[in-house]
Amino acid sequence: MIWFLTFLLVTNFIFIYFFNGKKLFSPTIIVNGAFLLSALVLLTNWKFFGYEDISLDCVLIVMLSIYALSFGELLTLYAFQKKRVKASKTVNMLSDNGDIKPLKVSRWFVAIVCVIAVYVVVGGLFEIYKISLSLGNSHGILYAVSYVRKYVNAGNPLEISRLITYPAVFVKASALYCMFLFCYNYVNIGRSSVKLLLPGVLYCLYTITSTSRTGVIEIFCAFIIMFYAVHTKKNDGIKPSNRKLLHFTVIIGVFVALVFIWLGNLRTVAYEENTASDIVNYMGSPLIVFSRWLERYKLSPYPGYATFPQLINILNKLGIVDISISHSEMYSAEDVLASSKSNLKTWLRAPIQDFTIVGMLISRF
Repeated sequence: MIWFLTFLLVTNFIFIYFFNGKKLFSPTIIVNGAFLLSALVLLTNWKFFGYEDISLDCVLIVMLSIYALSFGELLTLYAFQKKRVKASKTVNMLSDNGDIKPLKVSRWFVAIVCVIAVYVVVGGLFEIYKISLSLGNSHGILYAVSYVRKYVNAGNPLEISRLITYPAVFVKASALYCMFLFCYNYVNIGRSSVKLLLPGVLYCLYTITSTSRTGVIEIFCAFIIMFYAVHTKKNDGIKPSNRKLLHFTVIIGVFVALVFIWLGNLRTVAYEENTASDIVNYMGSPLIVFSRWLERYKLSPYPGYATFPQLINILNKLGIVDISISHSEMYSAEDVLASSKSNLKTWLRAPIQDFTIVGMLISRF
């Protein structure tokens, strides 16, 4: 079935690429490409995964989700085509005066955000270190992330003080704001202050100390999307050339890959694991684990239970709802594969668990 899925993903990628005006960075192309990359890694390293195949249900659900997204994107582009043309003309009139001023932010704001970010990074690291001590870490603070990550992968909750997590939300929001200012000024003015990227770098360090690499992905993906959006806006709705975008994305991608390798080594420093196998497992295992999950999953007790856990936590604290969130139900323990372990189940798990397969398809559209 993995060969069948790969064939469908390749044909759909080619169809959407040409039918959608060769936009290499359209939402459907990105999602289809991500699944295709995972399928190719699984195929080329099939022996590593014990030649385990995926189910027909997995193939159908993955492709239906992509078809729903494709149809929704194409319908939206068609429906708003005229409005987009009118908007681009308006931008031309406003930009012809040549007086594009840079967007500015107070140095004090950036400085305050950086100070809070440093507090979050240091505080989070010591929180992780204290937890690792209770797990048997006797090798020092550098081994803390590895011990705690193994604990989390077993399906256990990671509880960090609100004095750390709440300021971290502010740092993330501020980092995204500063990144937008950087992209806007760099694209429109030709220069921008590197200081605007510091909050984002510090937030990435915080996610590292919290044993997760997801935050790093979020920051870099947001940066690429902002650059693409600002560049398109500047050029009156004309997308940047695929070659230029690929060049920019490859540079960012190589940097992210190096960070991933380093983080993988950091997280497994207390255990015997290979960097290459860690990357292969991270990229190739989601389809297998998702296929297994489809055979035994149960629907969430409440709508949004797996999709919006942070929102439910906030509503709990405000006294609006009284819903107990179980970490073990939302983030199950790792599946044991032929040569590794993984609890990655693609982006489809949460909406299916909360809203059934039909609800997931509607949300993709």
